[in-house]
Amino acid sequence: MASPSAPDDLRELLIAPMAGDPDFWTFATNSRRTMGHALFNYPAMMVPQVQAALLDAWLAVEPDGGTVFDPFAGSGTVLTESMLRGLDFRGTDINPLAVLLLRVKARPLSESTLRRSLESVIDAAIDDARSDRLDFRGRDKWFPEDVAVQLTRLHRAIRALPGSDVRRFFWVCLAATVRQVSNSRTSTFKLHVYDEKTLAARDLDALAEFKQIAADNVAAASVERAALAKASLLQVGGRYRGAIDCRRADVRQLAPSPNQADVLMTSPPYGDNRTTVPYGQYAYLPLRWIDPADLDGQDQLEQLIDSPYRTDAASLGGHAPSDLAERLSALMERSDSVRATAKLLTDLPGDGLRRFATFVCDLDEAMEKINGQLRPKAFQFWTLGERSISGNRVPTTRIVAELAASRGCSEVVTLTRSIPNGRKRMAIRNDSVATMGTESILVLQGGADGAAPQAYATYQ
Repeated sequence: MASPSAPDDLRELLIAPMAGDPDFWTFATNSRRTMGHALFNYPAMMVPQVQAALLDAWLAVEPDGGTVFDPFAGSGTVLTESMLRGLDFRGTDINPLAVLLLRVKARPLSESTLRRSLESVIDAAIDDARSDRLDFRGRDKWFPEDVAVQLTRLHRAIRALPGSDVRRFFWVCLAATVRQVSNSRTSTFKLHVYDEKTLAARDLDALAEFKQIAADNVAAASVERAALAKASLLQVGGRYRGAIDCRRADVRQLAPSPNQADVLMTSPPYGDNRTTVPYGQYAYLPLRWIDPADLDGQDQLEQLIDSPYRTDAASLGGHAPSDLAERLSALMERSDSVRATAKLLTDLPGDGLRRFATFVCDLDEAMEKINGQLRPKAFQFWTLGERSISGNRVPTTRIVAELAASRGCSEVVTLTRSIPNGRKRMAIRNDSVATMGTESILVLQGGADGAAPQAYATYQ
């Protein structure tokens, strides 16, 4: 377990690169996704190089390392960067597709195993002469008949593979294929059917698409496994040497952990998923083609994936509690930014205040549970985006900082970075796409024994 370090040391390490390059944290020319990061295009992914630099700064002040905790683990960016540094990792996510990605990235497989299995899947799908199709609500709306037949054949071929680790790898490949061959536009995270002209002009071959995606993924995964092997981070048989615990869970329901993590590295949702990034909608079609037996959370799985909207409704800000007004009032006493935002939204038409209040109350509840997973004085790295409601920007970074301070955490530094090129997209209520041009990295240190919070400056 790492020992507590002075926040000044970490702060200096984080701001020092900006002396020579004020845009250092933007990583404008160095944000390519390789190795495990390249296996699947998940919404609003963190930049691997940013998280790598943050982890390296933390390890410079706490070289003993320890366990990294990510309660909103998503596609596993933090997991992969933790593994490349030989660290233990614990991660959760409410989305079954995200947890599938985590499990695949946590289990490096040999290139020979993956190539043999890919050949087996392709051969079985080609030899399969059956024309039946998996049945689920909305299938015919989202998939042409010939595409659904091909996907069903691939489903059968993957399901027949021995070993859940191997099957999960190829379920990820199939999930990426589904995103490309469905009738839903890939230009948005929400489910939107292509127009009739576009649909008529498409020439789809799901088998060929799968074969190319899988071959690329095998190559990317093999590069990472080689890097782990070179660093002596694999056991005999190929398993990662560190301890990894990935599970499907709602962070608001986590019990305090007896094995407390040494650092938090995470990026929570920007707001309620329905009107920001609809992760559940994005995952719905891929999940319908994956064998549920290889997914986590069997007790609630069918309920979550039966509808495109269930996962988003179960996420932060997805459902307003009956005591919302009382909870918001209590938060306003602990955060000036919550109070100012609520006052601003009160005078505006629509349900903006309710959406803001529901999300921020859920976020605060999540923060309380997160603290129960961390050792005293653990550093916390929050990568935060800020959405708008009715044209008004919600100061999420300050809200998180103030709510954390009310629990005894101190602010080490806040870094602001630009998001270059393909800026992060958010789906908004009029079904158009909003983009986010900047995000903040809020670095905190947890309190202990009622230690008074200390505030530092913001750098951008």
